[in-house]
Amino acid sequence: MTTLSKSGKGSALTSTTEATAHVTIAIPAQKGGRLTAIEITVLGTLETVVNSGGLVKFHNSSEHWEPFEFYIGPETCVTSGGVAPKPFRILCNKYLPNNSSVTVDYTPQDNQSQFLRVVLFWVQGESASGPETYSKTLIGAAVTATDRVEASTGIQITKAGRAKAVQLTVFGTLETVVNTGGLIEVEADGTDIKPSHFSAGKMTCVTAGGAEHATPYMAPVDWDAPNDETFHFYYTPDDNQSQKLAAALIWEA
Repeated sequence: MTTLSKSGKGSALTSTTEATAHVTIAIPAQKGGRLTAIEITVLGTLETVVNSGGLVKFHNSSEHWEPFEFYIGPETCVTSGGVAPKPFRILCNKYLPNNSSVTVDYTPQDNQSQFLRVVLFWVQGESASGPETYSKTLIGAAVTATDRVEASTGIQITKAGRAKAVQLTVFGTLETVVNTGGLIEVEADGTDIKPSHFSAGKMTCVTAGGAEHATPYMAPVDWDAPNDETFHFYYTPDDNQSQKLAAALIWEA
């Protein structure tokens, strides 16, 4: 059993439209196997203020991986202080065929110059045994009050299985001081999962002196996820400064 890994990176993006195949990673002949982890790093123009992060979707040319997507939290890098980018890594279970290509679509949340670096980790020669990993993401609209609101219209299950984790990221307007964080509640249309409460961590970002990362918060869960079930994410901010909630539901099927 041999573990292999391969990386790829995209070109700099300066718009908020989806860049299809922003990163492409080719799997060599006779080197396929079972994908066990992915690592994503968003990189910006570190000499200036950069509000980076966005939606990342994975595809495989020979296998139907969809939905398999995540939200990568933003960072701010400035000339005074600055911060280093943090990779986001998650374990998974996917079949990675020989001679296939993995393409990664990226939709930035901001138009400042940025790109992705992606690393795939897999076990050579193994097929994906047991349930495969799926993930679907929503991003809510900006909120400017401390009222309870639903982030987008929920996440609908398209392959029946069991939900295993939620990924939650709260982010704000990073060029100004932003105190983000609050209560997140998850409910389902047909499955009783109440109460399911989570607390998103705070971060403060300023124009001088760098910032903390909006690191995604990963929480383990164990919920039934039948076909067509919809999970709803509600957010109650602790502060009224403009901020958004990004949420991903990760399940096995």
